[in-house]
Amino acid sequence: MKKGFAIMMVVFVFAFVLVLGNAVFFRSDVSANNDSVIRYQTVEIQKGDTLWSIAKEYYEEPCGDIRDYIDQIKECNNLDSSDRITEGCYLCVPVYTENVR
Repeated sequence: MKKGFAIMMVVFVFAFVLVLGNAVFFRSDVSANNDSVIRYQTVEIQKGDTLWSIAKEYYEEPCGDIRDYIDQIKECNNLDSSDRITEGCYLCVPVYTENVR
């Protein structure tokens, strides 16, 4: 009985590590395709605004997942892990546009 439990635990731990490894190594990064150019826009934070609502307003497909886009906004503005933003302050928001050749 103990040997069967130990084998089951090893299999469980192996499966957990495998799933975690896939999440880390095969995560899609936020990046624009070659036909996009990133420009930055300054946005004044209004009463009731959240990072999510601002991201939804400026989000475009080349940004990747909207959660990744929120992370980009946070990175551009040196925001820590908190999602708190303050009315009257300004955010720098990356905006993807098509590259005109």
